[in-house]
Amino acid sequence: MPESRRMPLSLRERFMTAVRDGDVAALHGMLPERAELAATVNEPLFGFDSPALVAVAGRGRVDLVDALLELGADPNRRSSWWA
Repeated sequence: MPESRRMPLSLRERFMTAVRDGDVAALHGMLPERAELAATVNEPLFGFDSPALVAVAGRGRVDLVDALLELGADPNRRSSWWA
């Protein structure tokens, strides 16, 4: 599909892409939309039903963790994976 005809990504999709790619600048760009992200930032959207903060915790990227905390990530949230 031509670039001009693509549907823009939803906030949730942009958030997931930024987390997956480790794009701190994109996450900082979402700060004005923090209230809209409140329902998404702690959802189990990543591997092993993990929220974003759990998904990135082992990457050694303090800047990425800080960006997620600024967006309202709950540091006490765990994976909801059954195992």
